[in-house]
Amino acid sequence: GKAAAVRLTPDRKTLCANRRDVVCVTADIVDSRGTLVPSAADRITFEVTGPYKLLGVENGDILDTEPQKALTRKAFMGKALLMLQATGEAGTLRIRATAEGLKAGNAAVKTE
Repeated sequence: GKAAAVRLTPDRKTLCANRRDVVCVTADIVDSRGTLVPSAADRITFEVTGPYKLLGVENGDILDTEPQKALTRKAFMGKALLMLQATGEAGTLRIRATAEGLKAGNAAVKTE
C-alpha cells in the first residue's frame, strides 16, 4: 500500500550507561497495515532526547553520499538505521522519527 507511517524498532530496550553499549534503531516506512513499503524514499528526521552519543544514520544505499553524523536520512528501500551509543549517564533515550505526510514513529530505550 501507500506509505502512511514511520515505525521505529530498537534492537534492545536497555543499555548500560558505560559509554560502550550501542542501540540500533530501525526506521521502516510502512503502509496503514504496518507492511513495509519497499519503494519508499521519504526523508526521515530523527529527534533524540536523553543521554546519548550519535554514531550515525545509515540507509544501505552505496550511492548515498550524505553525512552519516546527521539526524536526517533519506530512506532506501523503505528503511533507515539510527545508531546511538550510551554515555556514562543513566536516563531514557526518547526517539522520534518524522517524515513529511507520514505518521511519526516513537521509541524509548533506558540507560542504567
